[in-house]
Amino acid sequence: MNTINLTLSAINDLKPTTINGIDCDGIVGGRPVTVRRNRFNGVVPAIGSTVPTTYGTARVVGYVEGALKVRIVDFDEDYEFETLDIENPDILTAEECVASLARCANMGIEGLASDIRRIFATVEGNVTKEGQRYIANLESFAPNEYRMNFTDKAQLSDDVEVLVDYVYSYLVEKETPIQRANRIAEETRKAQELADELLGADVADIPADVLAEMAMEFGDL
Repeated sequence: MNTINLTLSAINDLKPTTINGIDCDGIVGGRPVTVRRNRFNGVVPAIGSTVPTTYGTARVVGYVEGALKVRIVDFDEDYEFETLDIENPDILTAEECVASLARCANMGIEGLASDIRRIFATVEGNVTKEGQRYIANLESFAPNEYRMNFTDKAQLSDDVEVLVDYVYSYLVEKETPIQRANRIAEETRKAQELADELLGADVADIPADVLAEMAMEFGDL
């Protein structure tokens, strides 16, 4: 396993270090690690974490294109958003704002599905099995779900678990040319075995932790 979950309190206790020129956030279990961060330099909470948002308390339910997919479990009843429509001004609740964000996300997903239908169309105008599989794997957003990212200024609870990646040993340990060749050969073999396994598997059969790491790496599955 290359990724683990650590609480923010545990992360705060890590001592940054540099090993063979590689900067690490600390050592866990004798192995160097880095805290995973998004493009806003914010931490990435683990799936299942309960986190505060603009619209209320949410639970992280997935990752989409590098962002969090969160589900509001307790809307902020005091939240109000005044629209900028001069002729027809309106005040939206937190629930209405999230529903609007969900609709926008679903419109984008439907646009992607439309492109897949066009690209994977047969001569007869049907969608190939590969295209159908891609479409079936697209996620949709419920009215209480939306995508978001935390910034480095976010105030999160110390018990929130976030993703932490082990630094590959070959990056921090000196290896001989023979060791490097053997490592690359072994990594290639394992990658091929995993690819063969996943290509022949239904998405429902793929472990949740593997899906989560794939989602973080490649976006929506």
